[in-house]
Amino acid sequence: LIICGDAGEVFRDQDPGLHYYFHSREPAHHEPHVHVHYRHDYEASMSLLGEPRILSGNLPTKAENMAKQRIVNNREELIKLWNSRTDGRRVDVDYALGLTPIRRP
Repeated sequence: LIICGDAGEVFRDQDPGLHYYFHSREPAHHEPHVHVHYRHDYEASMSLLGEPRILSGNLPTKAENMAKQRIVNNREELIKLWNSRTDGRRVDVDYALGLTPIRRP
């Protein structure tokens, strides 16, 4: 995992044509997500919680599938980066990964 500069880019040069990054000033009401650019022609925000899905924007099917797999394989690290690199809503990593059960009153 590589984090570089002010842009918050992660996974540099690991998926052909795909670039993943975080904005440092995400509004607190947004669902935790990573921004994905594909070949400078497409852009999407993809959820880090549950089944990865596009929240906004679009990607070609092949690029979307590669991004989903990257998110699934690196969810814990991505959530930690979301918590440390953005001003968005914080996420409990153990709960998001299903390691902490839901407490019922």
